[in-house]
Amino acid sequence: EYIIYFLFGVTTLLYHLIISGDITVTAPEGEKATADKTGTITVPAGGSVETETGKELTLPDGGTVDKDGTITAGTIVSGDITVTASEGEKVTADKTGTITVPAGGKVETGDGKEQILPNGGTVDKDGNISATPTNPPTNPPTNPPTNPPTNPPTNPPTNPPTNVPTNSPTKQPTEKPKVSEEQKKQVQSIVKELGVSEETAVKIRKIAQEMGIPAETLLLGDGAFTSQNSEDDIKGSLFSQLQLKASKVKTNSEKLTWKKIKGADGYLIYGTRCGKGSKLKLVKTIEQNSKTGYIQKKLKKGKSYRYLVRAYKIIDGKRITIAVSKSVHIFTKGGKFGNAKSVKLKKTKALIRKGKKFKIKASEVKMKKPLRRHRKLSYESSNTKVATVTKKGVIRAKAKGTCMVYVYAQNGVYKKIKVTVK
Repeated sequence: EYIIYFLFGVTTLLYHLIISGDITVTAPEGEKATADKTGTITVPAGGSVETETGKELTLPDGGTVDKDGTITAGTIVSGDITVTASEGEKVTADKTGTITVPAGGKVETGDGKEQILPNGGTVDKDGNISATPTNPPTNPPTNPPTNPPTNPPTNPPTNPPTNVPTNSPTKQPTEKPKVSEEQKKQVQSIVKELGVSEETAVKIRKIAQEMGIPAETLLLGDGAFTSQNSEDDIKGSLFSQLQLKASKVKTNSEKLTWKKIKGADGYLIYGTRCGKGSKLKLVKTIEQNSKTGYIQKKLKKGKSYRYLVRAYKIIDGKRITIAVSKSVHIFTKGGKFGNAKSVKLKKTKALIRKGKKFKIKASEVKMKKPLRRHRKLSYESSNTKVATVTKKGVIRAKAKGTCMVYVYAQNGVYKKIKVTVK
């Protein structure tokens, strides 16, 4: 492996790793990235580009990076979002990691949903998609007709009908949209589990459908969290949504960070000591979407603590769960045990034929102190319709497409494997 900093005047550079300013280009195993004397880097298929903000972009079909840090390719993958240009066009990304989607380009999210942007748009480094609006015509007709009729009728009828109907037509009742038996059951379940009116339950169901919230997550009330006295994860929780992790640990405090949830009105942080029988307690309520970090203070030295984060939305005054993190287990400093520094993967990409399997080879990289595990490395697929993954890290290809498989340690540090099913 070589690290090459650009030296102009060199005709062509051919190496596995090339660094140009704040941009790092890495070729896949067995391939090489090239750079010409103008400073343009050619990235081979499957290569990745790390931007100045630390965002990693993958180019499945290859592409280029110019001397100003602009990335150009037919397809760019950012996290679990895949952006593909329409025929004859290219996708570009700047050195901050913001992707520009050309007109007609396609954006595929990790849950398998596809969105076509007819007028193009952008995908920022946090995965927020913005479509360019259609511009209405700005120049209305400037030449209205100048010659109105000059000979209007001079003899209007003198005898209008004398028998005007006195009864206006009866208004037909507006037909209510048909509600299926399944929809009725869903509404009744929301009424029962969350204790809301039927009218509010209908609103909750509609918003949940629009946001893609699973039923088992939606029906989690306050009691589902505060009555939890085991170290098992809450049913309906997902790692990929909030990606909760320990970002800074001290002797008497632990800092948690997580990913912002689009549409959330705030977050609830629950915590307790690790160990069976320790019930979760609400330790902090954050009433804003943009704040995605919290420091828990006054902790004991060398002890382990468990946390989870719940994203919520207010509907008719009721707090509704829209996402729940997996639990994280974190040791404060000063004791016998430490936390995982990172997760190490043998391969970060997997190409699997439909119906076949692939075994993930992963391990935790510890800091100076040994690890005491409350949970082994865990696995999660971003789209189970494309591929599933077992507790032991065996991926099974289900249908053609792409998805991400997350491999995460008990303190929330993780790595991703891009899975392509053919």
